[in-house]
Amino acid sequence: DDPGPFEDRLTKGIRAVRKRGIRRRDFERIKRKLLGRLLQRLDDAESAAWLAWTYAAVGVDLLDFPKLIRRATLTACRERLDEHLDLDAGRTAFAVVRPEGE
Repeated sequence: DDPGPFEDRLTKGIRAVRKRGIRRRDFERIKRKLLGRLLQRLDDAESAAWLAWTYAAVGVDLLDFPKLIRRATLTACRERLDEHLDLDAGRTAFAVVRPEGE
């Protein structure tokens, strides 16, 4: 009923992540995982078609995706994290969402 406790927990977690930051080894591990997951999906024709369509919809060629991941930098990732998780920017809202009829 009250989003307050959830908001408090989430806000506390976001502030901790922003303070701690992203470690280089975690960043590199995630890049390898993304590339591995992509290769797994390309092994299945239906998944490969879905991926190609999804990336094309946002203007990215599926075959360029590995290059984009490899070029991603920790600095850019940290900047994006700070930009998206800036709790003081006034862009946050919390609400309780219930199924219709409750």
